[in-house]
Formats: sequence, C-alpha cells, structure tokens
Amino acid sequence: MGRLFKGCLIGCGVVVLLVVLAGFGTTMWVKQTFGTPKPPDPKIGQAVALRPVFGVRGGKPYGAGTAVAVRVAPNSKPILITAQHLFGPAGGMEPPIAPPDLDKKITGVLLTPIAGRKPVAMARGSLRKSGAFPEEGLQDVSGDVAAFKLSPNSRVNALDLAPGNPAMGEWVWLVGDVFDHEPQTQRLFPGRVMLVSDKKTLIKFERSFELRAFSGAPLINSKKQVVGLLIGGTSELGIINPAGIIRKRLEESGVR
Repeated sequence: MGRLFKGCLIGCGVVVLLVVLAGFGTTMWVKQTFGTPKPPDPKIGQAVALRPVFGVRGGKPYGAGTAVAVRVAPNSKPILITAQHLFGPAGGMEPPIAPPDLDKKITGVLLTPIAGRKPVAMARGSLRKSGAFPEEGLQDVSGDVAAFKLSPNSRVNALDLAPGNPAMGEWVWLVGDVFDHEPQTQRLFPGRVMLVSDKKTLIKFERSFELRAFSGAPLINSKKQVVGLLIGGTSELGIINPAGIIRKRLEESGVR
C-alpha cells in the first residue's frame, strides 16, 4: 500500500544528514542527539491503529492502508486522519481524488482495529477543503494527509496530535502491523528521527520489516502523541508527514 522511495531520496537524505552533522561539527552534539537509550515502549490501547474500508459512491468499497483518530486540541472531539494517497492508484482508486473532492466520491470510512474482527467506528465528511492530490514520488509529502469527521459513538483509542514536528534523534514508534503477519495484531516498531523537514521527515527503524499496508499509520512519541503519518519507505527507513505540517494542512481548512 505504501509507496517506495524513488531516485536518490535515501542517498540524498543521508548526504543532507552528514552535512548537518558537519555543520554542528561536535562529537558532543552527536552523542546528545543520537546517544540516548531507547525509552520503554509507550502503553497505548489496542484500537489506535485502524484498518479503514472506504465506501465509494457508485462503486465497490475497498480497504487500503491504516488510519488513526487524533485530537488536535486537548479534550477536543477526535477526528480521523490517514494518507491522502490512499485515494489514488496506491489504494486502487482511479482517477485520484483531491481533498476537496473526497465527499463527492467517498461515502464513509468503516474502521476496525488491527487485532479486531468487528468495526468499532465510522467516519464521514472530509475536513480538508483545499489542496491538490499528492504528486508522485516522495520529495514533498506535506500535502499527503486526509481527514474525516469521526462518529460520536466510535470506540477507538484517540491520541493527541503533537504540537509540532518531532526532533532530530528522537525515539518514535510506528503503530500497526505488516499486512501478511499472522495473527494480525497491533504492534510497535521503534525508530529514530534521522532527518527533519517540513517536506518530509526520515525515520531509521531499529529493525527491518516490510512496510506494506502501513500508509497512513501513526508514529507516536514517548508521550503517546502522534508525531506523524507513515507515507512510504523501505524495510529500514520510513518517510513520514510530520505533525506540525499536518496541523498546517488542517488549519488551512479551519480545523484547530
């Protein structure tokens, strides 16, 4: 479901990282930033990472990727966010649907926990009213987020959306499961933030695993805040759309 790195994304990311490190030029900075031990895995509910099934007006429902319920402000009503590119070829949808047009084609989103068998929530009504469909490739993923209203009776474990982008060297955890892992269960995959940018943020995972079906999956920090959404990657590296930019996209449509 997730898109693969193309061109020199990984290589360019490493080069930029080395330039940053050279600019700081001190062993102390490297030690303070990347030498911190991994904190204990955050304790979260089993209905954080959700498998969405999208209802299509005049067509068949389809399942693709992962989604998460977030609160954009303390004690606010949760909303659903996922990757916008799931409404295009990567999710099996042709032609692709831009954020302002989702309500014309998507009738609702049925949500099931990864380890569950029955839906626990429904979302409908696109919250993004502006923006184009993400361009092919991963040079800039800042527009790759879709948002929907979550039904009031939803039984999900909503998390707070972090106030800004994650920090360089910060430990984060991808929440979800590999598509063909049996039994399906919500798991945490730790990694470190290796490159921070408004256009994309790079994560180096602690161990290798296939990123299939992780598009739109949340990455959380030790405070149990969602710091971004997984957009694409390889078995060891992930590209995320970070929380600070997700907030900007939502604020452009009046969601605060």
